[in-house]
Amino acid sequence: MITMKDKNNNRILLKGSKWRQMVNFVSSKFRIEGRDNTISIEENVKIHDGRFIILGDRNCIRIKKNSELRNFVIRTDGVRCRIMIGENVYYGGGLLHAMNRTRILIGNSCLFSHDIDIRSGDGHPIFMEGMNVQYNKNKDITIGKHVWIGVRAQILKGVTIADDCIVGASSVVNKSFEESKCIIAGYPARVIKRNVSWKR
Repeated sequence: MITMKDKNNNRILLKGSKWRQMVNFVSSKFRIEGRDNTISIEENVKIHDGRFIILGDRNCIRIKKNSELRNFVIRTDGVRCRIMIGENVYYGGGLLHAMNRTRILIGNSCLFSHDIDIRSGDGHPIFMEGMNVQYNKNKDITIGKHVWIGVRAQILKGVTIADDCIVGASSVVNKSFEESKCIIAGYPARVIKRNVSWKR
């Protein structure tokens, strides 16, 4: 394993005994502002035209082995955010944005098209008038194993998508779907077909 660390204990970890041959970065950039942050990338990962942006402290981004990511921004804002991408994932492009104290978890063997927007918050807090309580709280996102997400889909805060599902192009997923083997599509998304399977 190779560890690169700065004076603020921000670390980039390249894991695996053959990382020189197995981790492939092409035209990618890193911006880290804060302390005690970690980016961990396992062997046989391919990264093309990506940007990693970490703003805050004690955040973690992890990409597991045999995955490929293209034309993307992976971003954390705040503290203790987690973005975890499983094994054998293909991510064709878009935004993965974890906001303060939330997690975005992507299971193994998922397939993402391009221009996909996944974010665990709204970007700006909303308060009820006269009260110092945030109305639109950030929430975790979980995408199961072997999920296919179509072009320009949006996955919003608080969503869970079960294993083996398909999300249609340009869909807006603003609630959880915990039944596996479904096609989910629409604005907002709903189940349009059950008991389906798909292959890469």
